[in-house]
Amino acid sequence: MSVAKQRLSPSHLRRINIYQHSLMIWFRFILFLLAIKAVARSTSLPAVECSPLRVQPPSFSDVEVLSYMVFPVYDHEIDAIEVNPIKHRRVSVTFCNFSLTYTHPGWDDVINMQVWLPLSDWNKRLQGIGGVGWAGTRGDSATALAVSEGYVAVSSDLGHDATKPSARDWALDETSRHVNLARLLDFSYVGLLDMSRLAKDVAQQLYGEVPKHSYWNGCGAGGRQGMMLAQRFPEAFDGIVVGSPTLSWAHFMPTGYWPTFVMKMLNTYPSSCVMDAIAAEAVKACDDRDGVVEGIITQPERCDFNPLSLVGKNADCGDGVNVEITLDVAILVEKIWQGMRSQDGKPLWYGFSRGSLWHATRCSSMGEVHHHTCTPAPSTLVLDWLELFVAQNPDLELPHLKLTYPEFEALFHLSIAAYQSIISADSPDLADFKSRGGKIIHWHGLNDGEVPPGGSAAYYVTVKNRDPSVMDFYRYFEAPGVGHCGSGPGAAPIGVMGALTIWVETGIAPDILPAVSEDGSLTRILCPFPSVVTYLEGDAEKPEAFGCRESPLWR
Repeated sequence: MSVAKQRLSPSHLRRINIYQHSLMIWFRFILFLLAIKAVARSTSLPAVECSPLRVQPPSFSDVEVLSYMVFPVYDHEIDAIEVNPIKHRRVSVTFCNFSLTYTHPGWDDVINMQVWLPLSDWNKRLQGIGGVGWAGTRGDSATALAVSEGYVAVSSDLGHDATKPSARDWALDETSRHVNLARLLDFSYVGLLDMSRLAKDVAQQLYGEVPKHSYWNGCGAGGRQGMMLAQRFPEAFDGIVVGSPTLSWAHFMPTGYWPTFVMKMLNTYPSSCVMDAIAAEAVKACDDRDGVVEGIITQPERCDFNPLSLVGKNADCGDGVNVEITLDVAILVEKIWQGMRSQDGKPLWYGFSRGSLWHATRCSSMGEVHHHTCTPAPSTLVLDWLELFVAQNPDLELPHLKLTYPEFEALFHLSIAAYQSIISADSPDLADFKSRGGKIIHWHGLNDGEVPPGGSAAYYVTVKNRDPSVMDFYRYFEAPGVGHCGSGPGAAPIGVMGALTIWVETGIAPDILPAVSEDGSLTRILCPFPSVVTYLEGDAEKPEAFGCRESPLWR
């Protein structure tokens, strides 16, 4: 060891080690980008014939075809949606549209599925498109984007009208008013396997070969679908992108009513401007913990901001309207951040991160905001789940009831008892998926105001405890300051599908993910959990000023 190095303090040595580690990460990332370009090159196929003479409905014993269509579509322009994270851009695609309506004999169900196959320049890959909320698919826009990138793309309504935001038309059997189990199973997992096997069959008919690799791309509910595929059907897809997922659906869904329940207990309904003001104060208090002031909390779980410190202060709601932050509002915010608790104080599920933007009231005017006449506005997804699936009572109208604590807890436990084994995708057993060579990239925004990110971190820790070598096939990334599926001031990951493709097809695992904010003003890197993004030195406006450091919270 040199004399110069001997004179360095331990803190300087740590900085050098972190800096060297950061350089190694960025060097691997450059190689990773070069590999993406290499893998992206595919052999162009000659134009293929798209007609019912070339492509027939697949023949499976458990699928009965009701109708189908095969026809070419040329130069179709559409505003496409990137799924992870959600972005919009205009594309023009030419493809063979295979549309299939089918049923599972004896189930009295009807499923509509679409497979869009490029008429030229197929990249030999299949991409399954995940849904959102109750919808089995994000629609033609997400499918078109995949086709524009050379994929065969498959989407499905999973057995119900995907254009409607509510499950009221299909959740209950019209005669018995009991849960329509066939349609719930289609939505939960059965229709997902159908997407993979039917699309592969159709691709083989059109091109004369099956896709060399298949990928799933889903965020939110689509993220749950992806993890469900890895757990139940490990042979369906080789690589899976899981964004902001509702993994523990049976736990998470009833706790989505927790903010409304607490508001009704406290008889206080703050407007969004009041909640935003409190979130902003939390960010201000904890922003500089990572050494950079940028309007983002890097590790919300280390933020100790107490909303009670704001009691008596005013929130500026614009137009000269100032609303006082009361004790009840501060208590409400703290309970939302804590997450649902039992009557005896036992944590039942994770809360939203401190500083996250959360809105669940409706106010018709600023004047009403000032006079505290806002009303609760729980999500349709949550209300449908509790009223239709758990209580099986479409006339319940929860927002108009004042549930007792025991009644609400009973709904929570009933949800888990009745539906955990059907719809939740939180089994830590991924051994079969791993043994097939499958790979998963899972990410979650820490500012998510719809799905608490604590559920994602807890699931990954559970998998890691079961398999210490989890990073060989499954990596989880947290995105500070990012909302549900990519919104918010933080930097959301970009090129996730490309990173997954490289990992599956070349074995190069992503040590980092590049990330950009929604407005393009912030560029960062994301680190694989349990590492966190750490400012090293230099220009904080540039991503190379940051590296990855293991968080002491998860050692």
